[in-house]
Amino acid sequence: MEGRTAKQLLHVDGWLARAEEIVTRGKDAYMDDAMLQEAGDSLMMKIGEAAGRLDRMGTAPPDGVRWNDAIANRNFLIHQYDAIDREISWATLSADLAGWRRALAALVAEADDATARNDPKTLPAAVLWDMDGTLVDTEPYWINAEHELVGEFGGVWNDELAHLLVGNPLLVSAQVIRDNSPVTLIPEQIVDRLLESVIRQMREHIPWRPGAAALLKEAVAQGIPNALVTMSYASFAQVMVDELPAGTFSAIVTGDAVTHGKPHPEPYLKAAEALGVDPIDCLAVEDSPTGARSAVDSGARTVAVPHIVAVPDEVGAAKVDTLAGQSLESLWRIAQT
Repeated sequence: MEGRTAKQLLHVDGWLARAEEIVTRGKDAYMDDAMLQEAGDSLMMKIGEAAGRLDRMGTAPPDGVRWNDAIANRNFLIHQYDAIDREISWATLSADLAGWRRALAALVAEADDATARNDPKTLPAAVLWDMDGTLVDTEPYWINAEHELVGEFGGVWNDELAHLLVGNPLLVSAQVIRDNSPVTLIPEQIVDRLLESVIRQMREHIPWRPGAAALLKEAVAQGIPNALVTMSYASFAQVMVDELPAGTFSAIVTGDAVTHGKPHPEPYLKAAEALGVDPIDCLAVEDSPTGARSAVDSGARTVAVPHIVAVPDEVGAAKVDTLAGQSLESLWRIAQT
């Protein structure tokens, strides 16, 4: 068995095991817990991605398994992302995928043997970086801009509302501000005002997160491409990019360049495509639950460095307290646990 086939099968087996854990909690618990639902969505999307790769590699499924079913499940979740029928998603987890792990057992055992004969990769094919809160500590800049804007219209902003915006697409955040304050500007105008303030603050000082700049340099030195995957707009992202050596980022995906922002996987899928790599071979680094879910659902191996808000375990990302003292090799190893 080829190493790439073995890798996909072992990933599927692990994801199926986690899906089984959700099913053992029971339907009532699943229907009442949004985090369980999101965790199940993430697993089904990753299984669908891997099934598509296995199908393209010509790997014949055993009796009881149809790669096309998993691919169809993934497509359903993507197209119904904002209005998923939970009866259907529960049926998929509890019935459609229930027998897959047993049916795949022989292939997984073969994959284990094949993996043992090959040296594992110690570094990712690419590193996909979130910006705000991960590479640079700009969240206080955004929160300051929100307070200023709301105050200008005679309102009072608070940190609880501000934290709801962390990791969201800018237009989504703008609508939250409109809905919870006296600000009467349209969302596009709110975004413009926020960007103007944050860009001004960034030009005065770029607040690097501990260890982030060193890891960017390490990736460049190792010949590993970096991609910036941010929901901030290009005009803002460029301020940070301009402060770095040319070529630090081989691809940049911004919030004004995608149809679906985080937590949808499109931003990370687009970054991997731009670099010509498989998301599953990439390391993604995030700080928020919204961003981490986007990265995890793309299939990228994800490490979260929680900053302003906590990242629940159900999101499916590995976690570290800080990037300081880490190397790409150590992060890649942590991401695969």
